[in-house]
Amino acid sequence: MSDERSPALTPAILNRAKEGLAAAQNSAVKASIQAALTELEQIVAGKPERRIQGKFRRWVLRWAIHLLFRVRLDFPEKVPHFPALIAANHLNHIDPFLLLAEVPDFPYYYILGDSRTLYNKWWKRQILGRSGGVIPIDRRWREELTVIAAAQEGDGELQELAAAIELHVPEASNVKLLRQLARIIQGIFARGDGIFLFPEGRLGQGEGQLQLPLKRGTALYALQAGVPIVPVALVGTQHLY
Repeated sequence: MSDERSPALTPAILNRAKEGLAAAQNSAVKASIQAALTELEQIVAGKPERRIQGKFRRWVLRWAIHLLFRVRLDFPEKVPHFPALIAANHLNHIDPFLLLAEVPDFPYYYILGDSRTLYNKWWKRQILGRSGGVIPIDRRWREELTVIAAAQEGDGELQELAAAIELHVPEASNVKLLRQLARIIQGIFARGDGIFLFPEGRLGQGEGQLQLPLKRGTALYALQAGVPIVPVALVGTQHLY
């Protein structure tokens, strides 16, 4: 490899970028994402959506998480019992499940999550395909952006990988995808449900260190739907397995 390669471009970053590309090209992953979006579009059309009951989902998650970890909820009286956009910091992939275990079973909360992270394993596709309650969003991972940047700076060994990422991995700024996402979110709020969103758009590096700038969608979606934003601070989840 070239000695001029950025120190930030570690083997772990390269492997992660390759894993992401493989997921983007995986027909099963693509089919699962499309099926989820199709079902979510039914909300906009006013048709019923397949999903497990909020009470059952909360019971299962609460049982599993409290079995493994000690959880303390501060200010429980502040937890909304009405449609809201819950915005939290993000330290671990367990965060959305922890939140679902602690909020009431009504309103029913949906989670915005990275599409390839949600569906990159067969068992995830099986579980999520039956349970519903997630909104998959397409975006390029930080590792993929690092590879593209290195290729643009002249790293010839990464040209092919970077080109494949740009061809197969949609950008989060894709106008068509953004409009579809906005329709789905407004449809969810319109029927009295709520949404979890992580404004950082990725895992944080440490507690108290938000990844700035935060995504503007948090404020835009709440303003368009006329629902409150409820901030949540997660502490200690970064070190959970």
